[in-house]
Amino acid sequence: MSILTSETLNRLKAHLDSARDKAKLLQKEIIFGWQRPIDDLDFLTIFSAAEHEERFFGEYPGRHQAFVALGRAAQIQVEGPTRFQDANQAIRELFRDASLIDYGEEAEERPLLMGGFAFNDHAARPDSHWMRFPAARLVLPELLLTRHESYKGVRLSLSLHTAIDGSSSTEDLLNRMQQRLIWLAEQLETPEQRKKDSIHHSSIRREESSESHYLQAAEQALNCIEKGDLEKVVLARSCDIHHDTPFNAAQVLHNLRENYPSCFIFAASMSGSSFLGATPERLLALRGRELLSGPLAGSTPRGTTPEEDRELQKKLLESRKERHEHAIVIYAIRQALKPYCTSLTVPPEPCILQLPGIQHLYSEIFGTIHLQKEISILEILGDLHPTPAVGGMPRKQALEWLAENEELERGWFSGPVGWVNDRGEGDFAIALRVALLRGNSAHLHAGAGIVSGSVPEEELRETKLKMETASSALLELAL
Repeated sequence: MSILTSETLNRLKAHLDSARDKAKLLQKEIIFGWQRPIDDLDFLTIFSAAEHEERFFGEYPGRHQAFVALGRAAQIQVEGPTRFQDANQAIRELFRDASLIDYGEEAEERPLLMGGFAFNDHAARPDSHWMRFPAARLVLPELLLTRHESYKGVRLSLSLHTAIDGSSSTEDLLNRMQQRLIWLAEQLETPEQRKKDSIHHSSIRREESSESHYLQAAEQALNCIEKGDLEKVVLARSCDIHHDTPFNAAQVLHNLRENYPSCFIFAASMSGSSFLGATPERLLALRGRELLSGPLAGSTPRGTTPEEDRELQKKLLESRKERHEHAIVIYAIRQALKPYCTSLTVPPEPCILQLPGIQHLYSEIFGTIHLQKEISILEILGDLHPTPAVGGMPRKQALEWLAENEELERGWFSGPVGWVNDRGEGDFAIALRVALLRGNSAHLHAGAGIVSGSVPEEELRETKLKMETASSALLELAL
């Protein structure tokens, strides 16, 4: 790679020496970051090659924006009801005296922390599938590759991060960074060759949560709605898939990328587990002063012909039950965003978002946040999550009802996943259509919104349809 020149390494060494001196003067550990432009490459190849590392992958529709993060220079891990605010404060402290070299000004060109938040704010049970995925975890990677398109064109960047204090050996830090770059260059010289092996479905074993319990809980939810205790609640269920060979996270991502090009494809791997998915729903993006939210609520299957598709869309748009479910979500998001915005644009009517096997009512909400004070995306997320699209309405009563009746631990399913930078800008999606992989097992979740007029059997079918996103990617993969 052209960045591995003696002149480049000498400059990097000088910057490290300067950062060490700064840390010594401040008598504290600080973050050092260095960024350079790079040539285009397939980030999924890099993710696949780092299978034994902590890693994060994300790719937006059309591949207009993508990133892959490897290793950990620093992490923020918190829990409790103030986890979003605590994480935001920790980020500010992390970068307060950081030494950042050659970074750009656009949101994606800044130092990025990758990670996610669980649906609930408390730690997972010790025996849970989710014990390795805390209530909130954001990681500043050692190596970060980003790709994004803007009015300036396409920009690809490589960033290296490390923690440094007054006693650090800059030679050792430089050597570790150099080894990172050498490893990256080797991956680019020998791109991964994927082959699709046959998979015997007889070797697949599925264990779904009780359908009878789901139907019973849905009936109980409808009773609460009829009595006025709830307006909406999103009831989820789970499915475990087992195979005689370990699942390959990179291959699952490849299948999701091919089959769901209009979704945000993501993966977070740590401690031998990979949480990944193809989610169609953007919870919140903030760049500069502009924010965007793209809620989904209200669903119907896809047709087998274009004519049947259009007929199902017409019924979806005319359905009082589905429109009511969508309106509940829009109202809650509007109320959460209004205190932060000088202007907020909400479309008067939803449109249709088509995905393989399913289509949704969809709206795009735009806003401009106040100029008077610094506002972080994490502050807004603290008020926004969970929306009625994944929790319910009223929020407090719905969450209490779920804790008593859902009988599963959601973990990071239906929580925010994405990135935030040192200035509080970021982009988070809702973790839907997901699987948690560990060895030979995959743990899946899906939910459906219960409102007045819901039919429990139809909501059960919807959960099965949604779980097909992840399960089809698992069953197609080369093992």
